[in-house]
Amino acid sequence: MKRLDKAAEVIAKSILRCDSMRVISHNDADGITSAGLICHALLRAGIPFQATLLNRLDESALRNLISPVIFCDMGSGKPELISRVKGDCFVLDHHRPVGS
Repeated sequence: MKRLDKAAEVIAKSILRCDSMRVISHNDADGITSAGLICHALLRAGIPFQATLLNRLDESALRNLISPVIFCDMGSGKPELISRVKGDCFVLDHHRPVGS
């Protein structure tokens, strides 16, 4: 649990240094909930954001994507797509990651 706390602290500090944020999340119950929590935290921190809910993460979701971006409840199973995001990218997902 200490490793998770440390990772969360590092991610939070990185996000707080951003001028704006793009939030992309799954359009199911846990994805909408996690996006809502992240967007509320960004609002409280005064960081402008744009949120998008998707049925699935695919190539079209990355087209014209400008970082920094937070993926909620998706992304850990698609490292080949996530690795194409240029700039800061955060994957906050409860699913088991694929790859390293």
